[in-house]
Order: sequence, then C-alpha cells, then structure tokens
Amino acid sequence: MATKHDNLSCISALVTRPEPSGESLIQCIRQCGGKSCSLPMLDIIPNVASRQHKQLLESLGQFDLIIVTSHNAARFGMAWIKQQVSSLPEHCQWYAIGRRTARELSVSAIQPLSIIVPSSGHNSEALLAMENLQSIKEQRILLLKGEGGRPLLEDALRERGALVTSLAVYRRCCPRYDREETLQLLEKQCINAILCHSGETVISLRHNLTAQWFQDCPLIVPGQRVAKIATSLGSRKVFIATSPDDRAMLSALFSCQAACFN
Repeated sequence: MATKHDNLSCISALVTRPEPSGESLIQCIRQCGGKSCSLPMLDIIPNVASRQHKQLLESLGQFDLIIVTSHNAARFGMAWIKQQVSSLPEHCQWYAIGRRTARELSVSAIQPLSIIVPSSGHNSEALLAMENLQSIKEQRILLLKGEGGRPLLEDALRERGALVTSLAVYRRCCPRYDREETLQLLEKQCINAILCHSGETVISLRHNLTAQWFQDCPLIVPGQRVAKIATSLGSRKVFIATSPDDRAMLSALFSCQAACFN
C-alpha cells in the first residue's frame, strides 16, 4: 500500500511555468498522487525578426559557435533560422545550456545536429566551465537568447576574446493578476507548495502574492542562485532542485513533503 513517503498525497502544488511548458510537470505530480494546477508567472512572447536580423541569419556560416540559452531560444531561434536558410553550416558547433534546451533544439532543427551540453549543471556557469569554451579568442559566436536576463555568459565570452553577436528571439513579460482572485484560487485549490523555475518567475510570484503567502508557502526552485532570490524577497521555506527539469523538481517536491507535511 502506498504511503505519503512514496507518493505526493499531501501535496497540492501550483506550477508557474508558461503554458504549455508546465503541463508535463503537472501530469508528473498527478501521477505521483499529488494535486496540481497552473498559474503562469511569465508570458513568453516571440520577437519579430528585423531586416538586419534576417540578413545576419542568411550568413549563419560566419559563426564558429552557436550557443542557445533556453528551450524558448531554441524554439524561436530555429524558427527564425528556418525562414532564412534551407540548411545549417556544417562547421558550426552548437551548444545548449541544458538537456531540455538540447532536446528542443534537436526537435526544431532543419537537420540532425551534434549538440554540446554541460555534463553537469544547467546554467551559464556550467557552460562557461566547459573545457571547449576556455580558449575562444577571436572565435565568432552567435548567442540565441531572450531579451534581458543575466549578462554573465555574454560578458564572460567577450572577456575571453570571443567576438559575440547576441540575438534576442523572444521576450518575457510578467503578468499582473488580481491579487484577491489569485488568493481565492490558491485557497480553493488548497495550494501548499509552489514550483518556480527561474528568478524572474520568483519575482513575478512575489508581485502577485501577499507578503504573508509568499513567506509561508514552500517554494521549489532550481539551484542556489534562484533560492537566494526567493529568500531575499522574504520566502522562509525554500527547497532546492538540482536542475529545472521535471525529475529534479519532482524530487525536491518529495523533500518538501517530507519536511513540511510529516
């Protein structure tokens, strides 16, 4: 007979990923015996390629490396590329910041790609630690990314002497919900844990909750950096997943249940 130690029977979780990205995690939680619903804390909006952008992508072969920073960058970036070229230059090395990004890149690509991914970690630091990216002086690098975000990767590549071109293929917007309606939803669904996949999501969540709710409701986040953002904004119960993929977030949710609902 299943117990609360091997299922999520005590959990009613809010998934804050943009739809439909959060659907697989919601299904995982439900399959483990928990309850889950969605309230996106970020909207992902594709940018429109300018004439300059189109000209840049037409000469994709000028780049030695192409680095893709997220699955949304892979999806929208490859859509831009497909509109301008019929095949990808064979000499380019493709890098993805994590496994999920690599999967999206493989699915979206015009042709099969050999994609290089950090063996451990899922962020800019893990990518920058790779041996392949230590000696890149005068290498021409295209960075497919979203607007804003952390400048760490681009700055570090430039410091190593790379010639970096950054292309923002989408933007993130933080929705503003009616706070009273949001609290009614959380109470109606008996939410007792919230999963946030990025620092921006945590910040958006804080704007949409009362200080008390944000302080008291356990948060599941990927990595120390996002955890520090959550605690700096007032969260007292933060559980850290090893990565933002579904399996790691689910594992941290089990840890949350064991710590908070035993």
